[in-house]
Amino acid sequence: MQLSGQSYLADGFLGKFRESLMHMRVLPTKGFLLEFKKRISIIETAYKLLEKKRDELVKHLKEAIEKLRRTRRSFLSLYRDLFFKFISIYGLIGKETITHATCITRGRLKLVVLPRTIMGVNVPLIRVKETPNYHELPIVVREIAVNLQKLLQLMLELLELEANIEYITYDLQRTNRIVNVLEKVLLPKMRQQLQKLSEMIEEIEIEEFIRTKIIRDKILKRRKQ
Repeated sequence: MQLSGQSYLADGFLGKFRESLMHMRVLPTKGFLLEFKKRISIIETAYKLLEKKRDELVKHLKEAIEKLRRTRRSFLSLYRDLFFKFISIYGLIGKETITHATCITRGRLKLVVLPRTIMGVNVPLIRVKETPNYHELPIVVREIAVNLQKLLQLMLELLELEANIEYITYDLQRTNRIVNVLEKVLLPKMRQQLQKLSEMIEEIEIEEFIRTKIIRDKILKRRKQ
């Protein structure tokens, strides 16, 4: 979870940093050179954190998709079995008995949707808070009711997984765009600027050295005269 928080901060920081970089005035001084190196170091750290976040999001996405497939297969299998079993019992006991059973069922199904964070991505967590009481139902109807509740639980899991996949995919695309911009545009441009700045400062220092040497030679020459 530490990586999640760091990558979230890096994500928000990059937007402000990129805007400030666009309006930055380049100064050929050693002080500015050190500050510029520090900025590149910060951007490289943010890039590494976002790259790790991207890899973790890919991992979570693959796991969610695989779990979705397994849950969907379980749902369809239970749905088929339950459908044929219900048709059989409906023909055996009739509509009135089933309708009466629904009337004597006590309680209701209550759900709660909680917030959860995966690598800085907010996703829903669906939990069953309360379930109906089926103890007073006839045995054959009770079995159908219990299996229907299991079917509903699988349906809720499918909803949760599909929402997670959607949110993670959206954030993954966004994170991947930022990583690509850093890797292919921003960092190469900053390193190029750093190289030019270093060369400018080196030229200035050489010129200053030559100028100082000329002045010193003139002073020494005058003293000898």
